[in-house]
Amino acid sequence: MKTLYKNIQEIAVIILLLICVFLIPSRTFAAEIENARQHYTKEDGVWNGITLTLKNGEIAKNVFFCDGTYTYYLQYDGTPMKDRLTYHPNGKDVIYFDKDGHEVFSDFAHVKRSISGENVDDLCFFDVYGHMYVDFITYDKSGKELYYANPYGVIERNGWFTFSEKQGGGIGYANSDGTLMKGQFSYDEFGRLVYFGGDGKIAKGLISDGVNYYQMDEIDGHYLGQFPVEKNKWTITDYASKQYGNSMFYTIISENGKLIVVDGGWEADVENVRKVIKNLGNKVDAWIITHPHPDHAGAFLKIYSDPQGMEIDKVYVPNMPDRSACEAVAPWDTYETLEAFQKLNIPALQYVHMGDHFEIDGLKIDILSAYDNYVAQNSKDYLNDGSIMFKVTGVEQSMLFCADVGNSLSNYLLSCHGNNLKADYIQMGHHGNGGLSEEFYRMVSPQVAFFDAGEELMNPPSGSKFTTPQNRVLMQSLGAKIYYLNTEENKVILK
Repeated sequence: MKTLYKNIQEIAVIILLLICVFLIPSRTFAAEIENARQHYTKEDGVWNGITLTLKNGEIAKNVFFCDGTYTYYLQYDGTPMKDRLTYHPNGKDVIYFDKDGHEVFSDFAHVKRSISGENVDDLCFFDVYGHMYVDFITYDKSGKELYYANPYGVIERNGWFTFSEKQGGGIGYANSDGTLMKGQFSYDEFGRLVYFGGDGKIAKGLISDGVNYYQMDEIDGHYLGQFPVEKNKWTITDYASKQYGNSMFYTIISENGKLIVVDGGWEADVENVRKVIKNLGNKVDAWIITHPHPDHAGAFLKIYSDPQGMEIDKVYVPNMPDRSACEAVAPWDTYETLEAFQKLNIPALQYVHMGDHFEIDGLKIDILSAYDNYVAQNSKDYLNDGSIMFKVTGVEQSMLFCADVGNSLSNYLLSCHGNNLKADYIQMGHHGNGGLSEEFYRMVSPQVAFFDAGEELMNPPSGSKFTTPQNRVLMQSLGAKIYYLNTEENKVILK
């Protein structure tokens, strides 16, 4: 009897273990299976749309497979994983295979099952590597609509939500399709008038549309009152490098003494940059770093590491990928400035994206381009083409800053912005050497064109590869006056 009882106990334990195997959700994923790190292609065997038969006759299992168009994950039985979230082999990022078994890249996806197998109805976004965006603000492929992937990786939809601390907090509203309310007045859940800024958050404090100032409550952002904007004039000055023939350093200062600095040039120019800013009050209300190349951000790196009494309220930058991603598409570039910049601790840092808008003392600043998914899709030069392109607009006039954005994005930006590219003044793309297309510049049709280039670029010897002379002729044919780093003085008054 004891032996029979013991056998019954052993059988019961085995049955219980089998129940656990089949009923308790498993968290086994690709990263936990060593051979899942393999990645087969159609050259490695015969793909019949369901399984991959390898050249040795075996069915490929627990591996990734690309048929030349789509990437699959072939499970333990050799069939593709479908309609399922799982972990990337790095063990950290989440990836997704749709109903056809295709891994999703650079796109939104309606996810019907969670990573543990539960039924859900979530909208998620997966980047160029297939990784799910988690706690991330992003645009769609058009670069116009804004979305927020919360800390769970789910795109906010259908109502009010709170941004995470990582995103600076704040209240936003997501429509049923996940697009965020931005750049417009609307009403909060209590029926009070509020304004959604370009970042999708309810604005607080003093804001302006260039015609009126609007006082919004400092706590919850509801409208308190308004008063007209006094007409300001802004002085925009371009400074030459003390050592090199190409650089970018501008100041924009209002009649009330508000100061915006754009880039700053080479590290060798640091003392000149300090002197200019000190003469203008030694307080920078906004410092825009268009991109981390040494002829643009070199001086800033030295100053921010050792401000010597200078006050810097806000620093605006593009959210560039790390060196490895940039170097993979542009091994010829230099990345020391990028790495140094990304190591800086800047509490006042704010990443900007296409569609962002902010104002300083009545001057409207609109971000027309900055590194995002569309840059990676259209360019192999992330640092230059990922530059911040922005437009400053006063009461009557405007100036377009192109930074180092090049021809790869010309058609895309023309399609996004059209007539909004028109401006009275322009800072030429990539110092006027290469840069944007003729169609782009014809759309802008400015009165003054700033070439951030020295004599050797503006008047190179015959046979030179530089295209600044051709761009100079083009801008003159459009009626633009030409300023470059060897002319005096390179200054305009923006009304």
